[in-house]
Amino acid sequence: MWTHVVVVLTLLIVSPAAAASSGTEGSSAPANLPSARPGPGELSGPAAKRLGKAFDKALSALDEQRWLEAAEGFERVLQEVDWPEAAFNAALARYQALDLGRAAEHAAAAAGGMPRDGQARWLHAVLLGAVGRHADAEAEAAAAVTAAREINQDRLLTRSLLQLSSAARLSGRYQAASAAALEARDVAEALPDPALTAAAWVAVGQAALGQGDAARAAEAFSAAGGRADSGMEQELALASAEDAWRRGAAAQASEALASALAGIDSEPQIPLLTRAAMQARAAPLLWVTGARVEAARRLDVAEGVLRPAGALAAVADIEVVRASWAVAVGEFEEARRLLGAATTTMESLQVPVALASARLAQAQLLAEGGDVREAIALAEQAKAVFEATEYAEGRPGAWLVLAELLGRGGALADAHTAGLRAIELAVERGDPRQEAAGAAEVAVILARLGALPEAN
Repeated sequence: MWTHVVVVLTLLIVSPAAAASSGTEGSSAPANLPSARPGPGELSGPAAKRLGKAFDKALSALDEQRWLEAAEGFERVLQEVDWPEAAFNAALARYQALDLGRAAEHAAAAAGGMPRDGQARWLHAVLLGAVGRHADAEAEAAAAVTAAREINQDRLLTRSLLQLSSAARLSGRYQAASAAALEARDVAEALPDPALTAAAWVAVGQAALGQGDAARAAEAFSAAGGRADSGMEQELALASAEDAWRRGAAAQASEALASALAGIDSEPQIPLLTRAAMQARAAPLLWVTGARVEAARRLDVAEGVLRPAGALAAVADIEVVRASWAVAVGEFEEARRLLGAATTTMESLQVPVALASARLAQAQLLAEGGDVREAIALAEQAKAVFEATEYAEGRPGAWLVLAELLGRGGALADAHTAGLRAIELAVERGDPRQEAAGAAEVAVILARLGALPEAN
């Protein structure tokens, strides 16, 4: 039975539309941060001169990429005066120093002090997404979109729409995510800007995956790949590997994954957090394609960046992945510990889809421990989240888990119905792996019902 747990955990984890809850993946990563801000000329007197010199010194450190020195310099200024430009620059410096929590605090102060400043609102949205507060990030990105429209800044508008799409998708609002991504694509194409256009097409594809439309996602990723010098090659190769694995094309998945990893390892322009997020996405694929040692190494590398940076949602995602691996090697107590830590973190954030996926895995572990009734209740809650959040990609797995748990609890007729529903949804999505898992579960249920010929 534990083999079945591993299969369902893997189906849930190799699913970028849901599993990545950090907001640092793909086009949502802040690869093009805004420029630092000069200080205002409103202060006067000796104190103003002293603070102005301190501001300029910190600004020089920021320009020279001495991130920690710059951050501490701006923070000393902020201890004496409420200066939104200093807060903005402190947020940039803390982000580059990989201190996401403090960067988000400074970005909030900057956005609060400059509420009509689109770049300040966008930066705040990016950092909220990076720490897993996706509902708040969506609201802030919407404010950035409004500000960008008011000043006719199309590049800022495109980036704000991309962040809006990412936050909506990771909140389970796939229609809103798709609408924002499509508008970002149209604005980017009109600029024209190949990199932003490719990023927008990737966002369109990610939203389509969450809605269960694999064909539309493939078209979007193909369109992104056709943009020369897009800077999205690694993201697209990862998406291709995930899609190939989902379709059962293991050799194609391995080839695309190798291409993605070669680019991740060799491209110096990839921001460190984005690189770590890509490593974390690649690790489950490496595991299911047989490269388990390399998968563990890549995940260790990713966690070594993301955990100290305070990327809490991304770390929780990693703990869920590690839990699936623990189950695979029979370390069930370790799996329970990891899932408990992950769900505790996720409950403090705004990651409903990722949390529901983790709870499905917890439900199976509960059932193995003998608490089938509680397991069924937990699985029902998770399934309800998938239904309420438009997350079509996760529905077959949720129904499959529920079928297995209902069967364990003796509700075989209900289990049969749930299993058939899992198969139906998998067929609609064109997902042969989930379809096969559903068929196997239904066969077990039918056999227990006494319908042996039909089970065969």
